[in-house]
Amino acid sequence: MHEYIRIFRVPLSLVTTAIFLGLILFIFPSHATSVSSTPITGYAWSDNIGWISFNCSNTSSCGISNYGLTIAADGTVSGYAWSDNIGWVSANSADVVGCPSAPCTPKISVTNGTATGWLKALAGGVGGWDGWISLSGPGYGPVLSASSTFSGYAWGSDVVGWVSWNCSDTSICGTSPYKVTTVYQPCVPNSNVCLDGVTLRHYNADCSYSDAACQFAAYGYGCSANACLVPPSPGANSSIPSGIIAKPRLVHAGNTVQVSWSIDNASSTTCTVTGSNGDSWLGLASSTKTSSPITAQTIYTLHCNGSAVSILTYDAQATVNIAPTFQEK
Repeated sequence: MHEYIRIFRVPLSLVTTAIFLGLILFIFPSHATSVSSTPITGYAWSDNIGWISFNCSNTSSCGISNYGLTIAADGTVSGYAWSDNIGWVSANSADVVGCPSAPCTPKISVTNGTATGWLKALAGGVGGWDGWISLSGPGYGPVLSASSTFSGYAWGSDVVGWVSWNCSDTSICGTSPYKVTTVYQPCVPNSNVCLDGVTLRHYNADCSYSDAACQFAAYGYGCSANACLVPPSPGANSSIPSGIIAKPRLVHAGNTVQVSWSIDNASSTTCTVTGSNGDSWLGLASSTKTSSPITAQTIYTLHCNGSAVSILTYDAQATVNIAPTFQEK
């Protein structure tokens, strides 16, 4: 690509004006990088305007001016880069409205790492220069590799010219090799679960989040063919169709009953049975227990969480009644 680099001389008045505007903006920084996005760091190089810094950490100036480009989870780029010669270079969607051709908002493809959209030098408009820097075109455009390093060129017309995002060849870029990097890793849209750095989620084809339930993939949810698969809800099995039974269901006051329950697809540690007579048993998905004494109508309540998250539950009850006592008058 370097054989296509074109070198232009920037008018002194344009540079002076751009530097002046840039210094004003640098003294009064207008942007702080988002903590929810991944920073882009390093330098790009233009033979026309020199270095472009993508992050204040490059020069340890973040305490003075907190700037930088970042990449959101869906690949959208935002923020500001800095050039000593042309001032702020914006990736914010509000600044790139009216770009020469759609799409305007800069974005890194989540499928192949290619860049699209535009950057805007905010000092543009001086001396007929519009300030636009294109991130994609025939035969050019930055690309993010699997090694978290960009390669390729952007194009900034006659003023900025070609902007290289990576150079390790000292015969081309002199004695200061440079590169633009980021730890952002594009999501690969498929039916699997992607790790976005915070929680496990499934991504649709555009890497937006799918059904929210898929966020709980670690608890038994899964995704297939871009659909969320919910694990089976807990339910009564064939041995105890009602889920819980108490035998006998009619007893004389003071007698004993047996309470049995059995649930499929339940977490073995989350089933609880409580009786209105004060008896309770915890943490068993299947068991038989003895309850006594039975002195009044007693209701046994079964509650089980599913094998995934607690929104999958099963509830059932069994009732024991006291046999009536007949007395002669």
